[in-house]
Amino acid sequence: MSDNKKEKVSFLDKVKEINERERLEAEAEEERLRVQREEREKQQRKAYQDKLRQEKIELMKLKSGVISEEDIPKEEVIEKHYTIPQKIGNFFYHNKAYIIFGALLAMIVGMLAYDYLSRERPDMTVLYIHGDFEVQYLTDKAGDIFEPYCEDVNGDGEVLVSVYYIPVEYDDGTIVGMETVQADRTKLMAEFQAGEAIMVIGSAENYEMMGITEADILTDVSALYPDDENAEKLGYKLSSTTFEEQLGTDIPAEELYISFRNPRKLMGTNYENMEENHKRALQVFDRYIAENKKAE
Repeated sequence: MSDNKKEKVSFLDKVKEINERERLEAEAEEERLRVQREEREKQQRKAYQDKLRQEKIELMKLKSGVISEEDIPKEEVIEKHYTIPQKIGNFFYHNKAYIIFGALLAMIVGMLAYDYLSRERPDMTVLYIHGDFEVQYLTDKAGDIFEPYCEDVNGDGEVLVSVYYIPVEYDDGTIVGMETVQADRTKLMAEFQAGEAIMVIGSAENYEMMGITEADILTDVSALYPDDENAEKLGYKLSSTTFEEQLGTDIPAEELYISFRNPRKLMGTNYENMEENHKRALQVFDRYIAENKKAE
């Protein structure tokens, strides 16, 4: 056998010898700790049993009248003195569940407060319910059209008219499309249960689809402008205004109306507030149509 092979074998044997020695030492240390642990547990059990036995003897003596209760040695309670950091740590340890719950509650309240305070509060809301694809990207511009004719209702120092694009018709025939339309209709019904949004832009087909052409839900605009042929029962013809030119996109204006919801007593809605919003929306439109009606 060559010297290299001997050295290699010798090295491997040395590694095995070291590993074996370490294994034996580890086992010996584990055994020592096990014996030590068992001895400690044995001493604890013995001390506990001695205590129980002593208490039993004292109880028997107490019952037989050999000793009085005052003769029984009281267990000495050692008063512990904690530092301020220890007291703080102890408080957090014993109350961590309440602290975590309180912190989460404070965070939720803070988020809700921030959302409420930072949220834009429109002075007037308009619902655009016809499915015009481009309009959904022009809602800010549509709001700007009516803002010059609106007042600072909420007193925040600025006028804001928000246009909510919530189409109701069904387009592509896919499952996703059906689910989207259902979600939009749910949002729209929620708006119709509230009393904020009074002005609505939509078609007769939209209104029939929603079932709001009857039951006095929409204001009879022809009664408001009896001498204007553009004013019909469902609303004012959008095509007779400059709205389409102002928006800067082609929409089926000849089919659409600017309509108004009548004040109604709805669940969770203040009738007086809705009546005030209705009055304000009509005033805004009256100012708008005075300047933006197309010449005949």
